[in-house]
Amino acid sequence: MMKPTTTTTTTTVLMLLVGLIACASSLTIIPGQPGDSCTQYCEEGGFGNYICCDDHPGRCPAFRPVCLGLPVQSCEHDGHCAVYEKCCADFCHPGSQRICKRKE
Repeated sequence: MMKPTTTTTTTTVLMLLVGLIACASSLTIIPGQPGDSCTQYCEEGGFGNYICCDDHPGRCPAFRPVCLGLPVQSCEHDGHCAVYEKCCADFCHPGSQRICKRKE
């Protein structure tokens, strides 16, 4: 059995550091708006990607009894919506689908 040399030890340490850097760089955090102080991040789309999923201030608007048939953006939480919107249930999209709506 060979005695480890300084070169072998240094090479091993460097390889470990490169591996750690590669792992750390594979985690991507998608920040909220500039100046945001996000407190909760949620995994988005796998592959170590995260987005800010803090609740936006304000509240969802009242239900409208008429469906306008306009295109909507579905969401799971406020982080999927613009900062001036909330992720809300909607009369025209019953069930579990929620959509981004301008907050009140």
